[in-house]
Amino acid sequence: ASTTATNTAAVGEYITTPSWNENPNYEATLVDGKYFITRTGLSVTVSGYDGTYDGEDHSITVDVGDSDAVVYYSTDKELTKDNYKQDGSTTNPVRRDAGKTTVYYYVETANFDPQPVSGSKEINIAKATNTAVPEKLTATKVSSGTSDAVINGVNDTMEYSTDGGQTWTRVPTGAASVTGLSTGEVQVRYVESTNYKAGAAVTVTILAKDDQAAPDSTAFIVTRTSTSIEKDGSINGVNDRMEYSVDGGRTWTKVPAGSTVITGLGAGNVLIRYAGNADYNPSPAVSVKVGFGSGELMVYFAPDSDSEYDQIV
Repeated sequence: ASTTATNTAAVGEYITTPSWNENPNYEATLVDGKYFITRTGLSVTVSGYDGTYDGEDHSITVDVGDSDAVVYYSTDKELTKDNYKQDGSTTNPVRRDAGKTTVYYYVETANFDPQPVSGSKEINIAKATNTAVPEKLTATKVSSGTSDAVINGVNDTMEYSTDGGQTWTRVPTGAASVTGLSTGEVQVRYVESTNYKAGAAVTVTILAKDDQAAPDSTAFIVTRTSTSIEKDGSINGVNDRMEYSVDGGRTWTKVPAGSTVITGLGAGNVLIRYAGNADYNPSPAVSVKVGFGSGELMVYFAPDSDSEYDQIV
């Protein structure tokens, strides 16, 4: 007998045609038969993915063994016998970034049971731990009565907290420093991003500037102006750590580097103090009176007092 059915033929009904050797001693009537190929049991193993971000693509797994089954996928909608070819794709979707993707699948085969197999699984990728911590941060000190401290060395992938981590403020775009800070501890860390948790914080301690004493009460030597309107007076005995004001302290002028004298002064009171710097607040100021007329003026300051007296020399 012969048939068109083979070991790889599809499920269905096949005709078998008998044959004989035409022995003259026999009469035979040959009748075609039927050969049936039925569905084979199909084992489908489906699993999702749960892991932590690693920069690689991940997908669900639909294992149909060595069958001829075709798997259709979708991330938009559930697949059924009515829409799997229209809305599905034989390309298995992947996810790389942290987050969750639901993948619908539909297994289509004509030769295996059960038929069909469908459902959904998820790709779940958790954010990774950010092991980077801010480095090489520096901070200035706070001037008395202000909030002028600055932390340098930050960037706009960082954030900072001045309340022990209860609230966080993002470093502005393009900024390399955080300004307007008061004394205390400031925490700085890398922000949470698409694929990483917020990093561990480092603590920067903001200190206050120290105070400094007023200039030594040792006399400054004042040269009077020649007239009441000329600006040819001077004060000797200063140094370049000092600054002076001729407008009652509204503006201050630094004594030039290496100089021990202030020149070009008109008659009136001149305030002199030690200038502030990175570690110290400006000192209290002393007032020096520049008179007019001939002679030099030696100005003495009474201890713990603003009073002064003059001596012509």
